[in-house]
Amino acid sequence: MRRSAVLFVVLVSRFGIYSCQALRGAAAHQLDFHESYHVLPEPALPAGSWPNNLVIGYVGGYTYDILRPLIIGFLVNVKEGALVLLTPSGDVPGLPSRFTKRVIVQKHEMPKQFSEEALPHAVSLRFYVARAFLTQIQHAGKAFICDSRDVFIQKDMFEAFNDDYVHFPRESGGYRIRGPFSLNSNWITQCYGQETLDALGGHYVLNSGTFLGPSKLLLTYIDAMLEELQHRWHCRRLHGTDQAIHNFLVYTGKFIGTGIQFSIEDLEVGKFAHVAWVHSAMLDFRAVSDERAELYNRVGDAFVAIHLWSPDSPVGQQVVLPFIQEFEPMLLGNTSSFDSGRAEFDPRHQTEEEARVDAMLGLESKDVVEATDDASLSAADQQQGSQSDLHAGEQLSNPQVASDQAAVHKEPLPHTRRPHRRNSRRAEISRVGSN
Repeated sequence: MRRSAVLFVVLVSRFGIYSCQALRGAAAHQLDFHESYHVLPEPALPAGSWPNNLVIGYVGGYTYDILRPLIIGFLVNVKEGALVLLTPSGDVPGLPSRFTKRVIVQKHEMPKQFSEEALPHAVSLRFYVARAFLTQIQHAGKAFICDSRDVFIQKDMFEAFNDDYVHFPRESGGYRIRGPFSLNSNWITQCYGQETLDALGGHYVLNSGTFLGPSKLLLTYIDAMLEELQHRWHCRRLHGTDQAIHNFLVYTGKFIGTGIQFSIEDLEVGKFAHVAWVHSAMLDFRAVSDERAELYNRVGDAFVAIHLWSPDSPVGQQVVLPFIQEFEPMLLGNTSSFDSGRAEFDPRHQTEEEARVDAMLGLESKDVVEATDDASLSAADQQQGSQSDLHAGEQLSNPQVASDQAAVHKEPLPHTRRPHRRNSRRAEISRVGSN
């Protein structure tokens, strides 16, 4: 009897009070993330051959309509690399076929060590999948791992950050863990208890929905996340488990000695915007045309990524939705040379705008037509060109283009313009962490 009482006290002090049955179930289904398991039934590319720059999103059952801001922003603004959409179905319904050169839908298997009822919430499950993906493809470049349905890519983050730091964004509202919103304090309390909340409550909230860095360092970060989740298994189904663990690891110095150097980005000088709880008066909208604006931080740099935006917010109405309306029809084939009706593509006849669109889609001439030593093809040769000269799937018929264009919303998108504001104050991004 005494031994049972001691065991009960130990369990309560470490995990909080919950049923012994839940404890047994959790222990039986925990995943040893160091164990190798087959996550990519059919890898889209061989290991070691993936682009150096990857944007990675876990999309579950999302459709193209939901993912449109992430996809269009990536294609237009990220010059090199691929957007990888990880999903157990291996399909993103509605994704235009023209986009699949740079937008890679990668099927993954659910970890077999989990029973269905023991699966972590998607916000935590995505770390298992991302780790297995980066490990299996042996990625040696950089990756931007982000939420998928509420992230818009405004600029090329791989050009903006030419360093070996892991960049952790801070919530743009400047709120602290024990702040006016109870979400973060509740997540910390449920995962770690009141004592940890008392210790960390005065720190600024770090957002776990976007982070960027060399893949080898991101794997070290993810390992720390998953190791901690093993010890906090009782809150695996909690929606904010990942953010609770993220803040705990950073603010308790768990990365010291791991080799990770990280930079905390904020609204003042950082280049990631998390705008859900930010009043529009705090944001700097700068018009780029009569139709749309871009969002800048307070030292005059454009944000590379905007997270937690909503369609009816000023950011949605002035930045994101007008951007989609401007660029999506162009990407779907209104101006591309592949919609020209020519039997054979000839890069010598391609306009500058057509070349720009094809480059966004990864359809440069070298990928479309085999090089020839004869620079003066006869008119007869050109008329007799066949699709056999093209890589499969890269020349689209007009019916396919029409089908892709059917997905475009034609309704006008309301928006209002804001004045161009400047702030000349400069500050250095704080560098935190050490080797």
